[in-house]
Amino acid sequence: MFELESFALSKQAYAYLDGVAAFMNENPTLSLRVAGHTDSSGTDSFNQQLSEKRANAVADYLAHRGIPSGRLKTVGYGEKRPLVKNTSSANRQLNRRVEFIVIK
Repeated sequence: MFELESFALSKQAYAYLDGVAAFMNENPTLSLRVAGHTDSSGTDSFNQQLSEKRANAVADYLAHRGIPSGRLKTVGYGEKRPLVKNTSSANRQLNRRVEFIVIK
């Protein structure tokens, strides 16, 4: 979903996030945790901040699509929770992501 060292949403992400917003609008009691992640390129501190910015970028987009900010909690995990080992550029791309966790 994200380019290296970036928290800018891709064009591909907009369509996906529009679907998330529509689903949340159809389910007004639903609340989500927006969890940002990075690959291992960069320092721990940089990756932590970047993951938080990624989660906030997604939450901001959803807020602009009508989702009240109180229904979205953001957290950044940096490089601490990779989906796959950071052993190739393809794997690192998979680890640059945001996940949604239903909290209510």
